[in-house]
Amino acid sequence: MYPLSVESADPTPASPGLRRPLHVHIPKTAGTSLRRALGLTDPPHLTASQLRAHVGEGEWEAGFSFAIVRNPFDRLLSIYSAGRTHNRNRTRERFQRLTFGEWGRDDLEDGHPRLTARWRYHEWLDLPVDHVWRFENMDEAWTSVQREAGVSLGDLPVIHKTKHGHYRDVFDESTRRLVEAHYARDLDVYGYEF
Repeated sequence: MYPLSVESADPTPASPGLRRPLHVHIPKTAGTSLRRALGLTDPPHLTASQLRAHVGEGEWEAGFSFAIVRNPFDRLLSIYSAGRTHNRNRTRERFQRLTFGEWGRDDLEDGHPRLTARWRYHEWLDLPVDHVWRFENMDEAWTSVQREAGVSLGDLPVIHKTKHGHYRDVFDESTRRLVEAHYARDLDVYGYEF
């Protein structure tokens, strides 16, 4: 709904005073690491409008809202890789039964992924947020988040990192086309490509 451009880190200082970080936690974009480092206690995986309703209008306006986006191809491979080692047996077994291509086609062919983890960015960012940064530039994003919050917390811890190769080595042509169709808006708005 709201095409938002990705920001690069701005070297100028934030406005004075502590501003509460309001993080739209999109799965597989270092959200758990950000939440833990910042001590955030709001429920994870809320859309922007859900987060605003949860904290209230005054808190939303007083804080700074942000999200991290990631190349959809890489993000889906990370979701799949995490599923294969999930701590819940049923989830892990489902992912281990399917190749990446089978899993991707199963979830994307109908055009409506069943799990919120695979929602498109405009579904997460269903109203404007103050900042959208790239996962691929996480060091700069983390510096900007700390500056906006008026804190200095050192390096961002890495939590729940998945191990996988480059997405180009895993995608077959049919799965690539499905992702390009389903995530066309994300690819265009945020400048991602295969």
